[in-house]
Amino acid sequence: MTSNCRCGLLLLLAGCGSGFPEVTSAGRTLLVKEQIYGQADYFCGNLANGQFEVLLTDMALCDALKSGPTSKALHTVEELNLRLIFPSTLTVVPKVNTFKVGTTDCSGNAAPGTQATVYFSHNTAGNTSYDLNLQASSGTVSVTDYNKTAGALQGSYDVTIGSDHLVGTFDAKLCGGVVPGVGK
Repeated sequence: MTSNCRCGLLLLLAGCGSGFPEVTSAGRTLLVKEQIYGQADYFCGNLANGQFEVLLTDMALCDALKSGPTSKALHTVEELNLRLIFPSTLTVVPKVNTFKVGTTDCSGNAAPGTQATVYFSHNTAGNTSYDLNLQASSGTVSVTDYNKTAGALQGSYDVTIGSDHLVGTFDAKLCGGVVPGVGK
């Protein structure tokens, strides 16, 4: 009986995680604590005009972005993020809109058919740029619901970054601090 109780307790404890969604790439695990997005003409210069940028971060970023320069908000502390950039011109709302992920330098070169790009990045505190900034080579980003009035954007991603296959969902809230240049 004692053995069964211990096993039950171990199973219960094994199911108790951080409570945060996780994304792992290049041996680093992002515990997603905040999901935010912004909308602008361009976050990535050679994708279609009119874009969303969704940031999945391991920190409370929105308030920091609103209070100061964007580069300082991301590069003063150690942090991990997943950035998804894709068209904001949704053709079917609220039905699923799916965008093809490919590689791009966001200024002039993009793989054929690229509609969206995804980055997994790590910053060491005090650095002025990412020490890890990996771009997805393929996959999709899908929007399943967008409520402009409520400032809510939901969807999913299924991408390949290096040898890692990342699959997950997002439920992002509008953040006025997410402007072009955030995440670079």
